[in-house]
Amino acid sequence: MFVTGFAGAGKSTAIKVAQKFCYEFCKAASIMWNDNTYLFTAYTGSAAAAFGGQTTVAATYLNKKTISDDDRKVFQGVRTLIIDEVSFLKDSELRKLDNNLQKIGDNRKPFGGYNIIFAGDFQQNEPVKMKDKEKLWHPSSTRHFENNINCCIILDGLHRFRDDERYGRILQKLCRGELEQADVDTINERFVGKNGLSLPRVLKGDSCYACNKNSQRNAITSAIFREHLQATHPDAGSDADPPRHTIIIKGFIQSTKKKIDRALRKRIIELGDSDMKQGTKLISPHLCCYNGAYFMCNSNAGLKQHGT
Repeated sequence: MFVTGFAGAGKSTAIKVAQKFCYEFCKAASIMWNDNTYLFTAYTGSAAAAFGGQTTVAATYLNKKTISDDDRKVFQGVRTLIIDEVSFLKDSELRKLDNNLQKIGDNRKPFGGYNIIFAGDFQQNEPVKMKDKEKLWHPSSTRHFENNINCCIILDGLHRFRDDERYGRILQKLCRGELEQADVDTINERFVGKNGLSLPRVLKGDSCYACNKNSQRNAITSAIFREHLQATHPDAGSDADPPRHTIIIKGFIQSTKKKIDRALRKRIIELGDSDMKQGTKLISPHLCCYNGAYFMCNSNAGLKQHGT
């Protein structure tokens, strides 16, 4: 089954409701239910964490060469497998998923005979740098995805836009290719820099900055750190000692004509501000740490246990 719909149509909510229905049905029919009966996975870690599930790669062993008996035991009792954010899944990964599930379940049936609900939106931004033949919907793929779908549900509601139905309708028309100039004019009413509209100088509540360049992001973090220094540190000409709650770690950046190990080179590229191999990296030469500073570290480990 494939469940789709534009952003805000209620795909995630529909999956939650379906899970609740299955649980109540099993309870009424005295059918065993455990954490894996309705196994939720998502291709991205953030989506998996939102449901307390696992990433699709980890849950279906896409990163393993062999499947052990312990791996097979995990699937005991699984009746329905959910794969959210399916638009990020590669064609080669889908075929390996099919192969892995056949090794775990019935090797005579597609995907081991498990009921699978694919959920996602192929109208969203395409995966970065994915080749056409790897995109599930592309004509140059193996068509393994569409050849195994026996049911498609297209949600057309405004679940997320109950308080702003006008904007939701505009998004619907955009997805259908029916956007009109009047809709564009409506959106542009809120264009920053026009009609006297400007951003607040101080962000309150859960507001946050959105930057399309690393240089903008670095400028904002530097300005925030400067405000921290002005509020908590003595002036430059003062004899007072600086507080102990702030530390600046300076990076050692240099060029070399010597060849470096390929693994080290890959690590340097991927740990910078950008994992692109062209253009300006704009790596910040300092790491500024202080009480209350915000840091982000992505990890897909422990999603099922901790939900983060």
